[in-house]
Amino acid sequence: MFLSIHSFHPFSWTKWLVLSLIFGSMSFSNLPRSAQASLSQVNPEAFGQTGLESQERSPSTPGFIWQIVTVDQNAGPNNFDNISLVMDSSDQPHLSYLRRPPNTNNNDLEYVHRDASGWHFFKVVSDVPGDYYSINSSMVLDSLVNAHIAYSTATEGLRYVHETYHYYWNFETLADSATHPSLKLDSNNNPYISYIGLPSGQLKYAYKDAYGWQILTADTSAFNNNSSLALVEGYYNVIVYYAEEQGDLKIVLCTSTCTTPGTVDSQGDVGSDTSLVITPPFDLHISYLDHTNYALKYAHFVYGWTIETIPSPPHVDGITSLAVDSKGSAHIAVFDLYPPGKILYFSQGPGDTWNVETVSTTYNVDSVQSIALAIDSHDVPHIAFIDDHKEGGQPKYRLSYATRISSVVFLPVVEK
Repeated sequence: MFLSIHSFHPFSWTKWLVLSLIFGSMSFSNLPRSAQASLSQVNPEAFGQTGLESQERSPSTPGFIWQIVTVDQNAGPNNFDNISLVMDSSDQPHLSYLRRPPNTNNNDLEYVHRDASGWHFFKVVSDVPGDYYSINSSMVLDSLVNAHIAYSTATEGLRYVHETYHYYWNFETLADSATHPSLKLDSNNNPYISYIGLPSGQLKYAYKDAYGWQILTADTSAFNNNSSLALVEGYYNVIVYYAEEQGDLKIVLCTSTCTTPGTVDSQGDVGSDTSLVITPPFDLHISYLDHTNYALKYAHFVYGWTIETIPSPPHVDGITSLAVDSKGSAHIAVFDLYPPGKILYFSQGPGDTWNVETVSTTYNVDSVQSIALAIDSHDVPHIAFIDDHKEGGQPKYRLSYATRISSVVFLPVVEK
């Protein structure tokens, strides 16, 4: 996601921005600021059932329900930030994830999208080696609705693959060993990736220009984790990440060089499973976890940082996924650990209050392996997740897709 900013002088803005982020919040009442703007080959393997699996009425927003469709009945075990969800201009979903087929120790990189005719499955890469705990992926769509995916494994390192024409794919290797990539494209479809280098744990920033890939070390300290990247085209690109050794949520700004990292939140062990969105002109929205208090937190930067703990069950965990609607309100999806296991959806209401809805309770979810949230052009939330549940006493891993709708809709269950 990128933003173009033309409403104020870049020198005064960037100087204020860097000082504010690194040395603390500063108040510049004369800083020009515009109004908040809008942001906003088929796989031969059997994918199991596709159709309406369950639907849950929201307890906090009467009249709304979550329609949940099973996309892949055999997704295989997954890491927490292994799935990406992007809505195209027609409000159709595109997903990427790494799946482990039954009776194998390797993984496949899958790309799935839906159109008017249904779901379509494409195996981008077969037999990716590696422990699934070390595998992560991040996907975006370019201006021609071609998919671009960055994925990492402990054995193959960081790879960037993009669709060139009608499901033909081009592959590039950036690093020998990496984890937690976050991929974005600028207006010219140039890729930018933040990731954690292994075994050092250093934060890395990569971008591609006319001379090829340029890779910078954004934070030389070790034990960093969970990077999330957002672009502000023509200015600084922003990375937020979890400094695991210190237990802090940190931030760094990069162009052809990177600034000294700053700290957003250091109150306890905070900053893991972070998700970043930037809205015009330069409002930062970050969701992340507080492991000290098992809580969900939200940081918002306008003229300075506002940090709040969102009222939530006491055992939220796993990845957080953040999206911002056309009105500038934040939406967060997260997993509640305690049985029976619930996927929770938080949305900002009037006066920065938070509404919480349970996306699934009767879905027999034991543990959500991965989760991704997206908001479409009508501000409707969509959530993709991979859950670990039991069928006949055996573990089962299922990719599902949930849409919040305002009336009961029943769809047929179709065998693929």
